[in-house]
Amino acid sequence: MTNGNHEKRGMKKLKVELTVELRQRLTIRRNNTLIRAWCAACNEEVEMCSGEEAAMLIGKRSREIYRQAEQGSLHSGERPDGTLLVCVKSLLELVPKNQGSMFI
Repeated sequence: MTNGNHEKRGMKKLKVELTVELRQRLTIRRNNTLIRAWCAACNEEVEMCSGEEAAMLIGKRSREIYRQAEQGSLHSGERPDGTLLVCVKSLLELVPKNQGSMFI
């Protein structure tokens, strides 16, 4: 030993690299809250919910959901009565990746 330090002879540093894959799942357990409708932005039929339901699902105010739908950051459509419909697929993109699964 020299000055309290051990000499390390013949030891190699080991570098470990981990890859973590995150998955999201949004489970909605309510009756008749989702409808299947055409999303022009996704160019396919998707699950859609109301603006209020979307806000509740991701923990935001409904005002923010309406604003994002108007700006185009959320895919949306309307029912014949003018009620906002939000594409659940685009809604999931707003959920932080580290939030994990949400059960409602």
